Amino acid sequence: MKNSPQSDFFGSDFSAAPENSSEPRQSSAVMLIAANGAGLNAQQRSFNKLSLDIEAERAKLLEWQDFSRTLGSRFEQEYH
Repeated sequence: MKNSPQSDFFGSDFSAAPENSSEPRQSSAVMLIAANGAGLNAQQRSFNKLSLDIEAERAKLLEWQDFSRTLGSRFEQEYH
């Protein structure tokens, strides 16, 4: 089976910053369903809301990862 060059559904590319990397991971924009002339149905609105919730949680995760690196560096400087 041939691998598809298409990224995952939410456009996450975590290969850019491996787990042991000191570089912060970048959050990516999520896919939202655009409204047409008739508007969005309940499922589409729910999808958009959940997608935005995921984006907000990813931003929080990036902040915690950055804080963790900063705290680890500070701990090492002060107690090592």
